[in-house]
Amino acid sequence: MKLRMIGIGAAVAGALAVAGVAGAQPPHGEWGHGPGAMGFLHGISLTDEQRAQVKSIEQASWASLRPLMEKMRTAHEAQINTLLGAGTVTAETLHPAVAQEESLREQIDAIQTSTMIQMRNVLTAAQLAQAASTHAQIEQLHEQEHALVGHEP
Repeated sequence: MKLRMIGIGAAVAGALAVAGVAGAQPPHGEWGHGPGAMGFLHGISLTDEQRAQVKSIEQASWASLRPLMEKMRTAHEAQINTLLGAGTVTAETLHPAVAQEESLREQIDAIQTSTMIQMRNVLTAAQLAQAASTHAQIEQLHEQEHALVGHEP
């Protein structure tokens, strides 16, 4: 009984974690602080042409992601309704919603990967070097923060 409750608790925790993905909002601003955020673009000066290319890539990506996010939200709700509904809950009763979420997550990941590659391909070698330098500086700051407060930010 105790193991069953732990299993149900783990399933609820997993379902709630997916809610963060399912409830994600579209990208905001030039660098896409929403799904698939392209943080590696921070600190890079883009030409007007590059800025237009990045915006176009971002818009196309979001157009592909939006329906998948809606489906993810629906699958998540089905899982929560099963977990919180009357009756016995088993892995078999949860499997369809979990499998759908896994499939959607794979599709979302593929779109986000493609988007990152497309955006990277817009950059020059000098811009990539600048991005790498900025990333290294940010990582050093995270390490300093970790040393000061004793945990990951």
